[in-house]
Amino acid sequence: MIRFQNVICKSCGLVYRNPRPGTLELDDLYNKIYLEKRHSLANEEAAFAFLKTVNQKNKGEQVAEFLKGAVDGQTRILDVGSGLGLLGGFLHQKLGADVLGVEPSELSSRVSERVYGIPVFHGTFDAFLAKRGGRVFDCVILHHVFEHFGDPLPKLRECAELLSERGILYIEVPNVLDFKKPISHFFDSLHLYNYSPATLAGILRLGGFKIIRWNTGKRYRIQILAARFSHPQQAASLPGASANVADQTIRYCRRKRALEIAQALGAPLRALARMAPRFSSS
Repeated sequence: MIRFQNVICKSCGLVYRNPRPGTLELDDLYNKIYLEKRHSLANEEAAFAFLKTVNQKNKGEQVAEFLKGAVDGQTRILDVGSGLGLLGGFLHQKLGADVLGVEPSELSSRVSERVYGIPVFHGTFDAFLAKRGGRVFDCVILHHVFEHFGDPLPKLRECAELLSERGILYIEVPNVLDFKKPISHFFDSLHLYNYSPATLAGILRLGGFKIIRWNTGKRYRIQILAARFSHPQQAASLPGASANVADQTIRYCRRKRALEIAQALGAPLRALARMAPRFSSS
């Protein structure tokens, strides 16, 4: 069991793991045991069997719909943390986009190349940046990846350097103000930061980006498109803005925990009530 704690900045409301694991520890975890621990995928056969149970079309179509008008067959996409290739493979096969994956897991890299035919750089994002040369992309995808970065601001600046003149950044992360999982499962040891719409918008702004599209209809997740300040498209309004994000986050988590406790106590109490003797008036 990995023991860890999250703290919240009372000024801006950002939730983050403290202390955070070092780079070498994270690299070792992702490359050697992440897939096996999370999905019981110890080899290629297990990975192929897992892919048969996953509906790639639904996942890919949802993201493609959100990206409509921003991605097409001419788009050069960098899919960071491409995993087994579900998303990048769909965008390549269905839209004809030119997709390059970046994936630290050797197993995932091999499987995604074999199944979806997309090239994958096997290594960390930092390793890719060191070897990319002058290559640029029209879209950088961080699908459930940004929350794993221990240094989000430098990563955003590096993403900006990767983008073409009108390039866009796609991010999807869990929403700390709206989640379905129990609290004990939501706060993941590998999620070094936990974002709300306001804190994500704030850190993107500090990193030189404006949000140009929100998916306000998606529960439990924050899904956005961002662009550099020089991009001609206007910034989108922040949904559900709060004057005090820290208080809002603390209240939500406390209420969520109270409901979980009530539900956990409710089942035994209902069972006891069913077992209790029934009395009737004579």
